[in-house]
Amino acid sequence: MKAVILAAGKGTRMKELTNELPKPMLKVQGKPILEHIIEGLLLAGVHDIFIVTGFRAEVIEDYFGDGSKWNARIVYGRQETQDGTGKAPEVARDFVGASPFILTYGDILVPPETYQRMIHRYNEGYFSGVITITPGQDVTQGPAPRQANSGRLRENRKAVHLWTAFPLTHLGHKPRTTG
Repeated sequence: MKAVILAAGKGTRMKELTNELPKPMLKVQGKPILEHIIEGLLLAGVHDIFIVTGFRAEVIEDYFGDGSKWNARIVYGRQETQDGTGKAPEVARDFVGASPFILTYGDILVPPETYQRMIHRYNEGYFSGVITITPGQDVTQGPAPRQANSGRLRENRKAVHLWTAFPLTHLGHKPRTTG
């Protein structure tokens, strides 16, 4: 399993906090948000990581280097044109190849065990992909899918664009096994 972390955005809603520092590098409990995410991935056994950078890319790349400090292999690709989250994974296409991978945001903290659960769920079925949703108080303000009371996914306009702009089928399918 590989991981692709989206960390290219400017974090404009954070205003002066992100004028010089990419949002994934803001500190939480003494460490950059992105470091917490990488530690969660490592806990899940994912050591092959691609970080999509953009705004102030060198800050992220200089901090994490090749990942050896974390017993990981970290490589980078730059999203030169900030043309949205839906396009960002394309930067990692060659890195991912036909391998299964976790795609996660570089500025959203989730409980570290979330990655382990995602991998476990993916491995127990014949899925092309698994999407997790963290409910929030006001998810209507962002482009992420929303969870309806029925437990089914609803999508706002931006979410439809996000998920159809780069479907998992472009990268490959999980092989089906019989028996």
